[in-house]
Amino acid sequence: MSSMRMASFIWEWIDLKNHERRGAEAVVKLLHDENKVVKIRPQKKYRAEELDRKIRKERTRTEARLMEKMKRFVNLPKITYVDEKNFTIEMELLDGKLVKELGETIDEVIQQVGEQVGKLHAAGVAHNDLTTSNMIWKDDEIFLIDFGLAARSKTEGFATDLKVLRECMVATHKTTEDTWQRFVEGYKSGNPEWELVLKRLEKVSSRGRYKVKGSSVK
Repeated sequence: MSSMRMASFIWEWIDLKNHERRGAEAVVKLLHDENKVVKIRPQKKYRAEELDRKIRKERTRTEARLMEKMKRFVNLPKITYVDEKNFTIEMELLDGKLVKELGETIDEVIQQVGEQVGKLHAAGVAHNDLTTSNMIWKDDEIFLIDFGLAARSKTEGFATDLKVLRECMVATHKTTEDTWQRFVEGYKSGNPEWELVLKRLEKVSSRGRYKVKGSSVK
C-alpha cells in the first residue's frame, strides 16, 4: 500500500512530515512498511508516576477490549497487537477516505453512517467523539475509528453522540434536514431503541448551547 493511496487517511490523523498525530491523550503513528497504525499513550508529567502508569494502562486495556467486543457489531479497524506495559495499541491501517473529506457529498454515505452508529449504541457503547473525522469510507462501507473516549453508556450518552454528530454535519458539511433524516433512517435500522434515543436528543439539544436551528427528529 503506497503512501499516496493513504493520503486521505493521513490528512486528518497523521502529520505528513512526522507521520504522527499528537492528541490530548495519545500519539498516533503511521508505519508505512507494515500498513499499521500505532497508538501510544505517553507519560503525563503533571501526574504522579505511579498513578500515571496506572491510568495509561487502564485506558489502553479498556480501549482495546472495547474495540475487540465491538467488532462483532460495527465496522472498525482490526487490532493486531496490544502492549499494556508500554501503553500501546497496534491496528490495521484502513485504505479509505475520511467521511469529513466527502464535504457536501456526505449524502451518499450518511444512511450507512446512521446504521453503524445505531449498531454501536444498540451494543451499549457511546463513542463520545462522534464526528466525521472519526469515520472512514472504505470499499463502500463505513468504519468507525478512534475509540479512545468510548465507553459503556445509556440513552443520555447516545443522545449526546447524536447531538455532536448533527452539529458536525451542519458545520462541516452544510447538511440539510433531509440529510439528517437519511441518517435517522439508517440509525433506526441499527438500533431497536432508536425512539428513546431520538426523544432524549430533543431534550439534550434544547439544553445545549448551540442547538441546531430548524432541526427536528422524527
